[in-house]
Amino acid sequence: MTIQRMEGAETSDRDRKGLVTDRLNVVGESHSESDLRRTEEKEYTTEYSGTSDYWIENEFLARDKNFWEKVRSLKFFPKRFSYSERRPTADPFKLRFLQMIKIIDENVVTKILETSQEIVKGTEAPSSNQFDDVIKFSNKYIDNSYYLLNALSNGEDGLDLSQREKERILSFSKELDDIQLKYITIMVKLFDFTENQFPTDLITNIITKKKEFLQNARLSTDLVVDANNIEESMLNLYNSVENLRQKLVAQFWKPNITVAEIIHRRSLLMQQAANNRYRKKGVWKIGTNHIEDMEKMHPQRYNLVTKADFDYHFDKWRQTKEKSKT
Repeated sequence: MTIQRMEGAETSDRDRKGLVTDRLNVVGESHSESDLRRTEEKEYTTEYSGTSDYWIENEFLARDKNFWEKVRSLKFFPKRFSYSERRPTADPFKLRFLQMIKIIDENVVTKILETSQEIVKGTEAPSSNQFDDVIKFSNKYIDNSYYLLNALSNGEDGLDLSQREKERILSFSKELDDIQLKYITIMVKLFDFTENQFPTDLITNIITKKKEFLQNARLSTDLVVDANNIEESMLNLYNSVENLRQKLVAQFWKPNITVAEIIHRRSLLMQQAANNRYRKKGVWKIGTNHIEDMEKMHPQRYNLVTKADFDYHFDKWRQTKEKSKT
């Protein structure tokens, strides 16, 4: 086994866990941070894991590719089950999508409604940060949900699903479009309300923010739902979310599961897959929430590396690489 060490480091630094070459490395990350440096990360992990095999969170398979073919060859295996086109992943698409939808239900809509109340009932002009916070937070999770649906539709993700499961999940695009439209309607109403209530010189940044919001809106603002006031717009959004909840009840087992429970369930499945395939050399990058869960799970046949430890060694490697250029 080869454990990565950095020469000249203090004892506490040397104790930071690095990559190994004899088994699977499961490594923590912030997805948005690592997305910006994937090429460099792959160059680094190839050097220190001894292989170019590198998987982002949803890419690692729960079993080797030929596993189901071996199972299907067994005489007792029911021939009516076909896994020829399905590839069970360590991080199932259904759970990832359900998590995004539940975040919209539990967190995004709550933030939109709370911000709306703050602005409408406030006696002073709202800050541009109030608008910025709710827009960034809402866009992040709504966009992520659309991203998953598009990847599923294009065949880039959801390879673990049956055709029927794909169709059921893709049907959620209708509810997402409806929530997105009601969200845009509320934001337009809030911008208009602010412009009508306060002098222009107090809300210059908000007027600029409105222009940016309208330019970047996923759906055409021409489709904005007509509502008499902000309260009515909020009620429309609430009704759309209620429709989403009813569909979750119809489509998913245990629809009342919380976001925290979903994350933990995903961590358990990742733990199982990592132990089942610990001999598969390479690096599997997953979110820090899952690393924190898996640190408490045993046994660990694989090599678990926290984001902090990975970043420490990665940054040292970067510095060395930069010095070699000068």
